[in-house]
Amino acid sequence: FEEAARHGRGGVYDYDELVRQARRDGLPGHEALRRLGPDGIQTPVRRTGERLIGTVRLHDPDQALPDADRWRTRLLQGFATHSGKAVLLKAPWDFPGWSEFYAAARPRTDQGELWITNGRIDEVWQSGFDDRRKPYTAARGVVQMLFIHPRDAAARGVSNGDLVRVSNDAVYVQTGMPLGVQAHEQHFDALLAAGHIRVTRGSFEAVAVLDDGMREGVAKAGFNHPGQHANAVCHAVPDPLTNNYRYKLGRGRVESLGPSAQAAGFDGPSLKPRGSV
Repeated sequence: FEEAARHGRGGVYDYDELVRQARRDGLPGHEALRRLGPDGIQTPVRRTGERLIGTVRLHDPDQALPDADRWRTRLLQGFATHSGKAVLLKAPWDFPGWSEFYAAARPRTDQGELWITNGRIDEVWQSGFDDRRKPYTAARGVVQMLFIHPRDAAARGVSNGDLVRVSNDAVYVQTGMPLGVQAHEQHFDALLAAGHIRVTRGSFEAVAVLDDGMREGVAKAGFNHPGQHANAVCHAVPDPLTNNYRYKLGRGRVESLGPSAQAAGFDGPSLKPRGSV
């Protein structure tokens, strides 16, 4: 705790002043933190006179400034930009960098596809990286799950607890940075025509959980599952403005492979709907 304090200086997790004060008081860092009570203190921690002050809200222009030479970040009163102001990018629906990609990436209704998004699930902390390194949590063996609306499931012959395969035979993968001289040359249609986007296929398997809290036409899988990757049906084409990938916008056909092992026992996670809204 004390050694790590210096590595957070200047950032949003800066608690170096707390550790410095603990040393002046002849206390271990954790003891100083314990004496602050159950609410602790919010980082970044700064000093004003003899007082340590937590930061309730970053980027507050009315924030009280600490003593001179005791603050190492501009995040107290502004964002980490040249001006300190937030940068908001417009994203109109008809912007070709989006609309061309959307036209190609959306589910093909004639093939019975659904939107396949991904995210966290209740049984797994964060992305699961910490669960997998601990024997007692790794032993739970949480399977990949697909949350799907009952009407979407019925149309595809899928029952609760079935093992299903999700497949996409047209996954778009950009092979490099956006290339081009004119703006339109860096949009989806031009990149595809120039050979900078290849078309591949992907699939993964999951246990179906029928959940009427899901929107019809949309199914959700757990993300970062180590054995069955939901991103296999997502397109790896970044947004041309932000260069961020759209890894929540997958699509695929969902087919039942029959009852799963989880449907017949109680060893795995619950197959009850989560009531998502």
